[in-house]
Amino acid sequence: MKNKKATIHGIKYILTTERRVYSTTTGKEIKQRPDACGYPCFTAGKKGKRRRVRTHIVIAKTFIPNPEGKPEVNHKDSDRTNANVNNLEWVTRKENVKHSFKYGKKNNRGENNPRANLTRKFVIKMRALYKSGVTIGVIAKKYDKPWTTVGNAVKGFTC
Repeated sequence: MKNKKATIHGIKYILTTERRVYSTTTGKEIKQRPDACGYPCFTAGKKGKRRRVRTHIVIAKTFIPNPEGKPEVNHKDSDRTNANVNNLEWVTRKENVKHSFKYGKKNNRGENNPRANLTRKFVIKMRALYKSGVTIGVIAKKYDKPWTTVGNAVKGFTC
């Protein structure tokens, strides 16, 4: 376990490679809590100017060189709570998103897409109606969906 001092928002802290953060004045470990996205954070800075800081970013800035100037920190094992220095790497946004899809953290295809208007079962039902001779306009009116949405679904452009 290596230790390094780092200045965060005007205050010095001692950071370890195992994601621990200590106060340089008291020597006590700073408590960390997960933020809304599940990343461990701690409050840093002087009174009146304190801010929440994500631990993995501070650890990466302190221990991992970034010669290419990549903007984001990736967790190699896809575990947001594992901010050990061996689990972190600097990446581009594109590399970070690609890693998320590769390890199953993101799947925005079909009805998993936040902008999806139709479920898979609903599309199957509409395709059956279309194959039986019902027009796209009639299907759209029946289910109160836009004509283009229904047309794209029954023709197989979207699922």
